Amino acid sequence: MDLTHPGWPNPTETPRPRVAAGVLLAATCETLATAIVATGLAPRARDLGASMSTIGLLYTSLSIATLVAAPLLGFLSDRAGRRVALIASAACSLLGFACIAWGASEAFLFAGMILRGLGGARLGVEQAALGDGAGDRTHLRLLGALAVCGTFAWFAGPLAFGGLEQVSGGQGPMWAALGLTTLSITLVATLLPGRLPRGADDAVAMQTPGYRTSARGPDHAPPGSFSFALRPGAVLLLLAGLAGAVALVIFSASTSFDIYRRSDGDATRMAGVVTAMAVGPLVAQVAAIAGLAGALGPRRAALLSLAVAAAGIGLVLVGDGLLSTVVGTGLAQAASALWLLCLASMLAARAPREEGAALCTSQSLLAGAQVAGGMASGALLSTHAAAPGLTALLLVGVAAALVFLVARVESPAPEPTSSSPASPAS
Repeated sequence: MDLTHPGWPNPTETPRPRVAAGVLLAATCETLATAIVATGLAPRARDLGASMSTIGLLYTSLSIATLVAAPLLGFLSDRAGRRVALIASAACSLLGFACIAWGASEAFLFAGMILRGLGGARLGVEQAALGDGAGDRTHLRLLGALAVCGTFAWFAGPLAFGGLEQVSGGQGPMWAALGLTTLSITLVATLLPGRLPRGADDAVAMQTPGYRTSARGPDHAPPGSFSFALRPGAVLLLLAGLAGAVALVIFSASTSFDIYRRSDGDATRMAGVVTAMAVGPLVAQVAAIAGLAGALGPRRAALLSLAVAAAGIGLVLVGDGLLSTVVGTGLAQAASALWLLCLASMLAARAPREEGAALCTSQSLLAGAQVAGGMASGALLSTHAAAPGLTALLLVGVAAALVFLVARVESPAPEPTSSSPASPAS
């Protein structure tokens, strides 16, 4: 039985190299442009007479726009295709950068940040595009590559801003950001396929009435119109991701104060400690690319990452020195990076018809968790020094329990076999 269709990746094969290359290159260009603009935002706002509170509101407007736009952009990608959603996202970023660069008042800055927030909701769509036609292990490796590209771009952005400002003046970085965003649109339009068949078109495309093949595998829901209805396993994974994200933010916020205290306020020593902790997530992402996590499978790798995170938190709780705090925090950071990659892979596999919407909803929830975790960490620190760590440990346990429950509430649908053809109509 032929389950292929023009423009539709075979679910048993890896994505075409040019699609993966297009997504990764476009994401790198877009993130690098964002890092350049973010570096120059505060000086630009001060030139227009903005106060520090106004600058804080600018970043708040960016976060709110991303929270609102992420699920909608994911829904668009499932309906109209990944290419349309990514181009629309980059176009919003392009307009936002232009407002920030040449706006004559604070209102233009707010408009630019809101537009940039709409464009910044693209991560879930990029993750879904890399998963189209990929198996779980291949998807996990590609997610690691996407994370490494983002890390590289965020580190390179401030360096690029400084160099461009010295060489070409104040507007040079903004022109570079606009050029990178335009290149991102070109890469997506050139290398990604158009809209994939959805709904009733699947039955015709697959020549098998009642059977549809999604980008990640078979889904035995009857053909029909698109609807956003996540499976129970996907809902549990969203809750697990929320618990894990809040735990990480609470733990990171509390340990940052502890590290500063143990560093005796030495800025050089503090910078070295923070750099050492940043290596952890990068190592986890590289491990995912190398297939070490994929060899275990997303679920086992997720549980392993949560166990390592718990060990790191426990080391900080029982340790009494800078070294134990740094090592424990580094382990927790590395484990959280791998956990997020595994979470995205598992979500995509359990929401085949709404992959973009599920991943973008997860992105929105994780962004909200950062705000909630930051608020909770301050309240917990005021009660007891160990309260943030114990709370984070409890939330990690909740996330692990929810991952265990996924296999209990969902059993895979039976695969259709050629040995049992449909009986002819009487």
